[in-house]
Amino acid sequence: MDKGFKIINQKQLLNNPYMPVWVETCKSGNKTFDYFVLKGIRNSVSIVAFDRMGKLILVNVYRHGARKWFIEPIAGLVEKNEDYTKAAKREMKEETGYSCGKLIKIGEGYSDPSRSIGKSMIYIATNCVKISNQNLDDSEKLEVKLMEPKKVLEKLIKDKNANRWALHAFLLANKIKPELFL
Repeated sequence: MDKGFKIINQKQLLNNPYMPVWVETCKSGNKTFDYFVLKGIRNSVSIVAFDRMGKLILVNVYRHGARKWFIEPIAGLVEKNEDYTKAAKREMKEETGYSCGKLIKIGEGYSDPSRSIGKSMIYIATNCVKISNQNLDDSEKLEVKLMEPKKVLEKLIKDKNANRWALHAFLLANKIKPELFL
């Protein structure tokens, strides 16, 4: 099997604690080209969360790259030496003020394999309870929303501008635990 691209040179363009950006000069066959990579991007978690009444706990979050607001599951980066489950519980509390009742891992994979090495775990959290206020980072701009699960899926499937990563998390949760989306 082909080993992929041969890296000829690497240069860091941006030293950002969340997403350091590198340019790698690569060679494939006789062609040389620059490829931008988010090296060192941290692993992440996504939580499709339900309160005790069965409503989805979502975030309406501003994504500066698209310059739009998106409905998404709770999500965030895993801290150094933190396991995924602890990160999911921490992000849940920080972004929404809710604690997880039951937390089940339903999927894992690369966040964006064409540009980064970061992996992501997807969880379902049920019986979540509001225990505090949000505790957001300076770079986060989001609002907590409670919505009917079925309506969220319908809205995201029809929305041509939806965040496809978020849609994937909701569709996976619906496939694993369809009874939560009735």
